[in-house]
Amino acid sequence: MRVRLGLHYSLSSTTGTDWADLHEASIEQAVAAEGYGFDSVVVAEHHFTKDGWVPSPIVVCGGLATRTKRIRIGTDIIVMPLHHPVTVAEDMVTLDTLSRGRAICGLGLGWQEQEFNTFGVPFKQRVGRLEEGTYLVRRLLGEEHVTYHGTYWQVDDITVTPRPVQRPTPPIWIGAIVESAVRRAGRIGDAWVMPPRPTLGELAKLQGAYREDLEAAGRSFDRAEKPIRREGYVAEDDETAWREAGAALRYQYAEVYGRISPTMPMDELKKYAQDRFIVGGPETFIKEVKRYQSAMDIDLLLMRMQLPGIPQDRVMNAVHLLGKYVLPKI
Repeated sequence: MRVRLGLHYSLSSTTGTDWADLHEASIEQAVAAEGYGFDSVVVAEHHFTKDGWVPSPIVVCGGLATRTKRIRIGTDIIVMPLHHPVTVAEDMVTLDTLSRGRAICGLGLGWQEQEFNTFGVPFKQRVGRLEEGTYLVRRLLGEEHVTYHGTYWQVDDITVTPRPVQRPTPPIWIGAIVESAVRRAGRIGDAWVMPPRPTLGELAKLQGAYREDLEAAGRSFDRAEKPIRREGYVAEDDETAWREAGAALRYQYAEVYGRISPTMPMDELKKYAQDRFIVGGPETFIKEVKRYQSAMDIDLLLMRMQLPGIPQDRVMNAVHLLGKYVLPKI
């Protein structure tokens, strides 16, 4: 099975002064990626972070759609419990029509309590709101004259217009990390987006759980799309790749995720990165992708290469190296 490539964006800044540049840079990268035959570009959602993660991913997706023609564009993920399903469905159908059928609807649970508190959504309701919201979004995208009276939302004879280009609906991806959430993704989504933080071995076990619940829901594992999110960066050789991306990766996993020490030596970071990040020259990148393929089923690798502090010319160089030397061999 060949592996397609995609880009993942959080558009975060360590300085708080260059967000406009980062947004424009993401469009430039997406255009270049499309030229090389990349499959997709996806955008995350978070609120109130000091480095400015995207609070309105659909707006960014719309900008990307207007500058591209073929590459798929979507969310990875929208925090579903924070939004009304009608709003999500209307935003997604607008993106699908604007892009002429290239939208991906990625939804997830959310984990930052401040977001829920600020939007007035009880944190304890997030599982129920994700499940009910996803169900209603799917119906609104795929059906007309929808009536639904649930625990959290009620609609009567609603038809979202315009109608989506993709039929029956744009693909609905579900982000999940722990086993119970991964099993839920198998039950309610078209695909599980495998997250960046677990190791390769952990993901392989989780994929087994996902497959069980997906097939129990009457869907084919072999036919399901299998996207995986990794922190990825490529340069001319391994040493250059780590020199350019190491500090940015350490910042992301220390300051944002709180998983490592902000003073972790680079040698220790490289050990932590094993089975989590894909960083190196083109040949190393190809070997790592093939190793992932031997351990589990994947068909789409989504990489966040625009990490805080990496200059645009180097990210563009990474896109070039992936498109010219890596993509043809995976």
